[in-house]
Amino acid sequence: MYPSASGSFTITAIISIGEYAFSNCTSLVSASFPTATEIGSGAFYGCTSLSSVNIPSVTSIGGSAFSSTSDTTLTITMRNTAPTVGTSVFASVNTTKSVTVRVPAGVSGYGTSPTDTTTNNWGNAFRGRGWNGTSYQTGTVNANVQLTIVYE
Repeated sequence: MYPSASGSFTITAIISIGEYAFSNCTSLVSASFPTATEIGSGAFYGCTSLSSVNIPSVTSIGGSAFSSTSDTTLTITMRNTAPTVGTSVFASVNTTKSVTVRVPAGVSGYGTSPTDTTTNNWGNAFRGRGWNGTSYQTGTVNANVQLTIVYE
């Protein structure tokens, strides 16, 4: 699937985004999947222009989902409860990348923005450690990803 000429689109009738679904789609700037609950491994791998993703129903994000997305600033809108995340979500992001996760005020599970790479928290899980909903995984936190969690 290829995005529109503007590099942005919305798909309202999808539950799962498959593994590597948008791999290397370098013109993709913005995408919205209001009903998607699963983001497959590597789904946005190599999407170097990606700056905005709306996934308000997501319950799980696969490993390497945003790998090789360069240093483009990225804003992701998520849901009321923090989703599980695979390891290495931002693998091969080798320069500083600013990522903002926007969530509704008063939601649970996200905590605060991470301030180090060693603490077990959802932010570090998202930056690479991984979290299966019960325990943190053994992935490596990508210190190049500066994550800010914003409650709106």
